[in-house]
Amino acid sequence: MTKDLLSLSIRQIGARLSVGQISARALTEAYLARIDTYGGLLNCYITLNVDSALAQADEADKRAVRRSALDGIAVAIKDNIDVAGLDTSNGFGPRSGITADKDAGVVRNLREAGAVILGKMNMDEAALGATTDNSHYGRTKNPWHKGLTPGGSSGGAAAAVAARLCTAAIGTDTLGSIRIPAAYCGVSGFKPTYDLVSTLGVKPLYQPLDHVGPLCRSVDDLAMLMDVITRKDSGDLEPAAITDATAAWQIKEPDMSAVKVGIFDAFADVDADVWHTYALAVRNLRFSGVGINKLEPSEFDLAATRFSGFYLLKECLSERLENDLADFPDVYSARLCNFLKRRPMDVDKLNKAGALIQKTRNFINKVFDQVDVIVLPTTPQTAFPFASKAPVNQADFTALANIAGCPSLTIPYGLSKSGLPVGVQIMGPPHEDQKVLSIGMAMESTAKFIFPQLPETRFDSSV
Repeated sequence: MTKDLLSLSIRQIGARLSVGQISARALTEAYLARIDTYGGLLNCYITLNVDSALAQADEADKRAVRRSALDGIAVAIKDNIDVAGLDTSNGFGPRSGITADKDAGVVRNLREAGAVILGKMNMDEAALGATTDNSHYGRTKNPWHKGLTPGGSSGGAAAAVAARLCTAAIGTDTLGSIRIPAAYCGVSGFKPTYDLVSTLGVKPLYQPLDHVGPLCRSVDDLAMLMDVITRKDSGDLEPAAITDATAAWQIKEPDMSAVKVGIFDAFADVDADVWHTYALAVRNLRFSGVGINKLEPSEFDLAATRFSGFYLLKECLSERLENDLADFPDVYSARLCNFLKRRPMDVDKLNKAGALIQKTRNFINKVFDQVDVIVLPTTPQTAFPFASKAPVNQADFTALANIAGCPSLTIPYGLSKSGLPVGVQIMGPPHEDQKVLSIGMAMESTAKFIFPQLPETRFDSSV
C-alpha cells in the first residue's frame, strides 16, 4: 500500500488528501520510512528535516481548505537553496555559521502553499559538476543501475524523485544541472524562463545563467510546482484563493497540428540509443501532424557555446572564491581548489566567449520566429559509470536554453538497450513556459517509457 501511495502523481495524492482518504502525516511518514530503507544506499539527502516535516504535515491536516495542489505534498530541496533553520552547504564541507536564518524565495512560496519540506539534497560542490560525486558528502547513486552517476549537479534531487524518496524536488540549472540528472534518472525536469522563479536565497554559480526549477515524475506535476514557485505576491493570498481550481498553470495537451517544431537530422558524438529515441520522438511528432522545420546543428555550434558559458562561470566562481579557497582549505575539496586556481585573466578569451553567447542568443531568437519549440536530445549519452571519465559534451544540448534564457523541459522518452532512461528535450521562446509544458505533456503521452519499481528492481546495494 505504501509503495503504491508513493507512486501516485501530485494530482492523485491531492484527490485523496482532499477527501480524507489519506493524511499528510501518513504520506510524510511513508516517505520517511522509505528514506530510512533506501536513503543510505542512494545517498540523496544531506539533511533530513524529520520533526519539522511531521509538524508541517500535521498543520496541513488541520486546514479545512487546502492551500494549493501542493498542500501536504512532500518536497525536497537542493542544498544550495536556503531553508530556514537548516544548513546550506552548497556542496562544500561542513563549517559553522551557514545555517539559513530565512527561506529562499522559492521555499517561502512552497511553505505558503502548504508543501512539506523533507530535507536538503546532495549535489556537486558549488553546483559545478555533472556526477554528484561529492568529496565531503559522498556520491549519490543512480537508482537505475549499480555504479552509475545520477548526473549533476542536481543529482541528489533527481535520484530521490526517481526512487520515490520525495514527491518532487527543487533544483538549480546553470548549463543543464536540472535536465541532465533528470534525463539520467528517468524523471522530468524543467528549467523555466530566466528570472521567472526567484533566485533570492540561492547560492550563485553564475547569475546570468542560473535558474531554479522543479524535478518531478510527470509534466502535470511540474506544472503544479510551477504554479506555486512562480507566485510573486506570496503572503498576500488567502488559502481559499489558491485552491486547485484557481491554479494559473492549467496545462492541457494542445492541438499538435497547429504546432511548428524545429528538429535536427543528425548530430556528432551522440550515442546510438539516444539517437534512436530522439528519432522515435520526431516520428511520433510527424504522426501527430505538427509542422516540421529541419535545423542544422552546425549553425548552433553547440560545443563552443557550452564551453563559452562554462568558461565565464568558471572565471566568475574563481574570482568569488579566491580568498576562501586559501583561507578555508578544509571547506573545499582539493579537486575544486585545483580547478579554480586563479590564473591571469585572459581578456580576449572572455570577450570572445561573451560575443559567442550573444550571437547564439540572437540566432535562437530568430529560430523561434519560425517555430514554436525546438526538440532535441537532452544529453548525448545515457548515465555513465563513476569509474569512467565524465563526457565533456554532457551539456552541449542543455546549455543552449541557459544561454538564451529559454524555458526547457526534459521528459523520459524511452530506454536504451541496456535498460537506462533516455531523455528528450523541448525548448521554447522566453516566457512561453506553459506552451513548452503543454507540448511536453502531449509528447509524454506518446513516450515508450514505463517507470519501474525503483530502486528494488534495479539497485544493487553492494555497489
